Amino acid sequence: MHGNKIAEIGDTFVTLYDGGWQTTTTKSRLNAILRAHGKGDEGIFQKNYQWKIAYDGKVEDFVSGVTLR
Repeated sequence: MHGNKIAEIGDTFVTLYDGGWQTTTTKSRLNAILRAHGKGDEGIFQKNYQWKIAYDGKVEDFVSGVTLR
């Protein structure tokens, strides 16, 4: 988005980046990538102004560059 890489997609992984912009649009695009290339149970959401990522039955703070396998 706007020249920022927000994902790398491989055969067995998806790596997500926020490009320094934790906006509603970036979050929406990352969730679309997860729907298309993830396992189906992952998602990024916001709680108390902090981005979170849910995957494999757990929830953690979102860190740009996170890799899901």
